[in-house]
Amino acid sequence: MSLPTINELSKEIANLISAGEVVERPASVVKELVENAIDAAASIIKVELINSGIKKISVLDNGFGMTKDQIPVAIKPHATSKIKTSEDLFNIATLGFRGEALPSIQSVSKMKITSSTDGVNGYFYQYKSNDLIAEGVTPMPIGTKVEVENLFFNTPARLKHLSTESVELSHITTLINRIALANPNISFTLINNNKTVYQTDGTNDLISLMGQTYGIDVARNLIKFENKNDLYHIKGYTTTNNVFRSNKNYINIVINNRIIRNLNILFAVTD
Repeated sequence: MSLPTINELSKEIANLISAGEVVERPASVVKELVENAIDAAASIIKVELINSGIKKISVLDNGFGMTKDQIPVAIKPHATSKIKTSEDLFNIATLGFRGEALPSIQSVSKMKITSSTDGVNGYFYQYKSNDLIAEGVTPMPIGTKVEVENLFFNTPARLKHLSTESVELSHITTLINRIALANPNISFTLINNNKTVYQTDGTNDLISLMGQTYGIDVARNLIKFENKNDLYHIKGYTTTNNVFRSNKNYINIVINNRIIRNLNILFAVTD
């Protein structure tokens, strides 16, 4: 399989898709990096945190990786391998496509990107905010590792407004739980301060995965549903009346492997 090429988008296309990507908290960083790993066809994704990601976030994947010359292109604003023309916006098959996440993360952290496409020769670039401070050759398996340290070190006002470590970890854990449910064929590992918080086996067994995520009682009380027409195909699981939840936070909606929040669908489900 040929590697996708990362290109800077034209100003016209960039303006069409610009969302002003804002990194709000460690979970924002984890979301963008994990989605990049999924788009890189990774089957194993490992997220390691120090102090719930406030001190450090590391995301390692076994996707197709990037070449030495593609890494610095990837951190340029609106540089992406996922679209090239305005017509591509109507046929998006990836989680990310704007090319905003990496430069947004880089601007408020100390970031190191290491990648390899052959499983032997890797290359790394290390940045402090927007400044390149080191680069070089390093052994690396096929895939990419992005390390983000000292998030918001240069924007103390944003750092001050982060929640406690337990709250930040809860946001990340919920995020990984939902992404794993949308991608049961991928093995996810979440580690915080050297302790495994959550892990899936990537065997594509959704019932087993729901048991790992929500407990064995939920897995034992699942009811499958499925239907389709000319417009859509809907399938999923709900539970018997033996399982109750006090709010809608446990309703997960996935469209084309993307976790979404949509009030119309949410109300339709509860009705």
